[in-house]
Amino acid sequence: MRAKKLFALVLAFFAVFAVATAGTSARQANCTADVVSEADVVRAAENTPPTNDWMLYTRAGTPATAAQFVTGPASPPAGAGSLRLTTATGSEKVFLFNYDHIGKDLGDVTEIKYSTYRTSGSGSQVAALNVQVDFNGPDVAGGFTTLVFEPVYNTSQGVVTNNTWQTWDAFAGRWWSTQPINGQCAGAVTACFRTWSQIVANNPDAVIIGGFGINQGSGNAGLVTFVDRLVIGFSTAACPFVYDFELDTDGDGVGDSADNCPATPNPDQADLDGDGAGDACDSDDDGDGIDDTLDNCPAVSNADQADSDGDGIGNACDSDNDNDGVDDAVDNCPATPNSDQADLDGDGMGDACDSDDDNDGVNDAVDNCPTTPNANQADFDGDGIGDACDSPSGPPTTKDQCKNGGWMNWSPRFKNQGDCIQYFNTGK
Repeated sequence: MRAKKLFALVLAFFAVFAVATAGTSARQANCTADVVSEADVVRAAENTPPTNDWMLYTRAGTPATAAQFVTGPASPPAGAGSLRLTTATGSEKVFLFNYDHIGKDLGDVTEIKYSTYRTSGSGSQVAALNVQVDFNGPDVAGGFTTLVFEPVYNTSQGVVTNNTWQTWDAFAGRWWSTQPINGQCAGAVTACFRTWSQIVANNPDAVIIGGFGINQGSGNAGLVTFVDRLVIGFSTAACPFVYDFELDTDGDGVGDSADNCPATPNPDQADLDGDGAGDACDSDDDGDGIDDTLDNCPAVSNADQADSDGDGIGNACDSDNDNDGVDDAVDNCPATPNSDQADLDGDGMGDACDSDDDNDGVNDAVDNCPTTPNANQADFDGDGIGDACDSPSGPPTTKDQCKNGGWMNWSPRFKNQGDCIQYFNTGK
């Protein structure tokens, strides 16, 4: 029944209700403010159905410039921006409404505040706060009204002053109603003012039925108001809903004041080198002094631009520096091509880049048996090839090569030492 009543009331006062994304701007879990910018709102003419959770309405004849998200003025209470509302003539009207809270009980409201900064206007006029409600609740027909809080009627909280930010506590202030409701007459007259507590007490079934937000116009000629930090809190929620109005030039959901690429959309705010300029607008993402367009590793710092295999991908970000088809992570010679991964001595260093293939402690460049271990480098026949990998051939070149069993090392073999010496002496 409750849902049917809400829907019927919306039909009655909006003709068609189509809030496509209601609830999508719920505050963050850590109670920080929700940033609201131009990209979050849908602009429409007054008295047209809402199609978004944030609607920026203007009355016929009111220019679009009547509502603009801007930086400043001065130091806004939330972030660095605000919503500027300008009504040049008495017939102009502009208002920004949020539709996330439809169906919530007025009795659950615990906080309603907003801050204003006026640069021009008369008396104590400044942007007002509106809440559209069903004061009868969901089980009784009819009941639509708009509750209005205006600082001009709440001078106990201070007189509106130009060029300074002022915060208004609407929850503790006086409200007037556009329609007669229980315990309250209609109109902005002293006899019809009621506090929020009085309204709730007189209308215990009242619920929010439409928009909640800021309204300026209808007689406020020459009024320029900046609005920021719109707040509404509920006893049913851990955190109040705090809305921070910000200029967001690139429409990426990050206000210009906090955006590391204010003119380039980058909602993730990625900043690889941490230099304060987002990757989306940083010409040197890795901060190595080489422009990304020329950097062979644009996402990995490598000022030397080393590229062992000349494939155009710098060593710092190339998974196969020697381009031999074996990933560097498993390549036993990552800087020397060796697709066969040969490793004679099994020391984990491929032969192609191992200076001691046989692991005998003698560098290959001087090892007389580079692929056969022979730390003693013995070379019986003095031919430059170590005995470990050489089959001696004759004839012996000295008698000493026949002594001490040396005669047995020759091929073909001698019968004995004397036979070897005789061969040396006679060649027979």
